[in-house]
Amino acid sequence: MRAVISLFFLFLFLNFLPPENLLSFIFFYCFVSLAFFFLFNIFTNRTKSCLSTIIIVVFLLLRQNRLDNLLNLILLGSITMTFYLYFRNR
Repeated sequence: MRAVISLFFLFLFLNFLPPENLLSFIFFYCFVSLAFFFLFNIFTNRTKSCLSTIIIVVFLLLRQNRLDNLLNLILLGSITMTFYLYFRNR
């Protein structure tokens, strides 16, 4: 239920608020991270959903600054796999 509510607020934010200042970008990334966290939390445990959300938000931030290239994607993927393996063994 929380995933549906967070996706609804993200939808409202995207449709009704223009990206004019820095505060709207901050709220956008907060809504995106909450929506992805609750959506991934349905399918996996809290640790994996938190890591996946952080990686997606970091990739979106890199893409906004036009720093999305293959090397950064490989680095983010390897960092993600390292954290997954670390938290799996704990």
